[in-house]
Amino acid sequence: MQCLNLRTKVQILNRILDTDPKTINTIITKTKKPFKNYFQPSYTFSRNIFDISLPNKNEFIQALRKQTIDIEHVDAFKRDKEDKQKVKKDTEAAKAFNKINETEFSRIDQSQALEFYKNINNSYSLKHFYLNLISYLLHQCANNNRLDLVNIIFTQFIKDIENNPNKHLLGTFIINVWNTFASIYYERGSYEEIEIMFESMPKYTVSPNAKTFSILIKSVAKSKNPNHCFTFIEKSIVKGLKIKSGTLNILLNSCLSSQQNFNHQQKSIDIILDLMSNWNVGPNGKTFEILLRHCRDLNHLEKIWSKIVKLGFHYDQTLHVEIIKTCLRLVALKESTSSTIKSRKGLSICFDYLLRLNRISQGELATGAYNIFLKSCAYHRDLIKGIRVIEMMWSKNLEPQIIGYNNLLNSIRIITIQNMSLWSLSQRSMINNTYREYLWILLDGMLSRPKTRMMPRRLINSIILALGRVGDIRGLIEFYDAKINLENSNNKLNLVDQTISDIFALRTNHVPLDITFFNLFLKEISSSSDSLTSLEMFNRLPKYLEPNNDTVDYLFSSIQTSLGFKKFGIQFCNSLIQQRANVTPELMVDIFQKMYQRIVGHSRKSIEEVDVNEFYWVYVSGYIAREIINVYNDQDLIECLKILEMCEIKS
Repeated sequence: MQCLNLRTKVQILNRILDTDPKTINTIITKTKKPFKNYFQPSYTFSRNIFDISLPNKNEFIQALRKQTIDIEHVDAFKRDKEDKQKVKKDTEAAKAFNKINETEFSRIDQSQALEFYKNINNSYSLKHFYLNLISYLLHQCANNNRLDLVNIIFTQFIKDIENNPNKHLLGTFIINVWNTFASIYYERGSYEEIEIMFESMPKYTVSPNAKTFSILIKSVAKSKNPNHCFTFIEKSIVKGLKIKSGTLNILLNSCLSSQQNFNHQQKSIDIILDLMSNWNVGPNGKTFEILLRHCRDLNHLEKIWSKIVKLGFHYDQTLHVEIIKTCLRLVALKESTSSTIKSRKGLSICFDYLLRLNRISQGELATGAYNIFLKSCAYHRDLIKGIRVIEMMWSKNLEPQIIGYNNLLNSIRIITIQNMSLWSLSQRSMINNTYREYLWILLDGMLSRPKTRMMPRRLINSIILALGRVGDIRGLIEFYDAKINLENSNNKLNLVDQTISDIFALRTNHVPLDITFFNLFLKEISSSSDSLTSLEMFNRLPKYLEPNNDTVDYLFSSIQTSLGFKKFGIQFCNSLIQQRANVTPELMVDIFQKMYQRIVGHSRKSIEEVDVNEFYWVYVSGYIAREIINVYNDQDLIECLKILEMCEIKS
């Protein structure tokens, strides 16, 4: 019976370890001859370790282990011997390659380079690594931008090979050096030199291989009419060679980019795709990526989509991104983006492709496809599709880029600004309520995701601006209060029953609550609410912050009518005094002039003639405001300002 290998013996050993010693002795006694035959070792030793004379299990195991160790020692000795021989061979080759590395080809002339080549040729022409050494030499010259040295060395190499009596030993490996020469010129765009080289091959009895044809086809495709490439493809077919898919893809891209008529172009594409199928090299994902980039219309896109699904490339995430890009590009060409209805209709077509990709790939849709479509939704102000795409991503534990969140928040703000001029007050209120719901859906999901764990300042600003534009004053105040409470509690909040405001405060903890941050809240509250709410927000200013010019400007910007000034003018001035606002007389004049222009609707140049110091101190102290409201209670602000212009005012 055939001898067992080491693995089988070890398996039997494991079984024996699990067997009772008495049972083993019984088996050895009853099955002397079969046991010996089954365990006949493949190595010769002075004593047969599987001899039936073993008294018990322990000696049997020790003998088997000794045989295993001896075998391992023999194998280790063989491996060490082979490694030493390999190191010896590699050392000789390493010395040759180091000679090339140590030479500065950028500083030597052509005669010195030729002499250097001859030394290498004389020393290593019979070595197995000779051709690789020559190829490396050509590459080093090219890397130093010395194509003149490449030409001289390659020309001399061809002559030496022709005169070499051992040329038959090199055989077909000589073509590798020719391919190196062609690759150098291809990388530098010198495509004509490659054709000249190819035409001179028969003269030196060198036969091109598949790599030679690939370099040649790629160079011709980029330099001339791509139809000329099919001539070289026919020659490669005659020689029984297969061109790689990368070369055919370059030819495909060249045909699609050429100025051929559609029918001729389509014929070339069909030939390339048939060659790929016959040679079993494609089409692959790169092929469809090229076809998508040159897609003409939506009907053509549907045909490409059918081929992608048929060949099973719908799992390629690179194609997911390219399909969405192509669809958006074709929609932009077909329909004008200036029309909201048309742009949203085209966006629905792309959204259909997104849903198809998501379904057919079983939810493994590329994140890039989501992000690109999300950017388009924000551009077209289609918030409904944008929110739906984000919810699809969240369901797969994916997240858009931070800029995706930011673009959607900005689109909410822009939509509400446009509604102010397009819709009536009731319609505007209804639309704002709708977008407020979308905003809170977005905030609720966004503030529970990893990417917003430390939100950038621009995203924080977009959240505050969006809340202000939809008129959610309560949300702004809750976010601000949570931020204040977090700072007052030394950055510690109860981790149980956290509200969305608490999460906002925690994720903006790296941004200090300075006067700029406070002004952003005050600005949005003043532009979206009445004067009383703005005054309450101003009074929430922390004691360690000092109001600046923007703070005062945003505070008074909430006054839009003369009645509002009569009601809150004194309170605003008193609050400035209490907060010890460091404002200048020029600022107060500018603020009141803006307020006057908002109420009147046109500029009053005569207000500049009022004494600046008197104007400032009278209004800040509140005396003149109180007198105006008390004495001229039946008159509006316009008449009061006329009195200020005509009368001499003293503090």
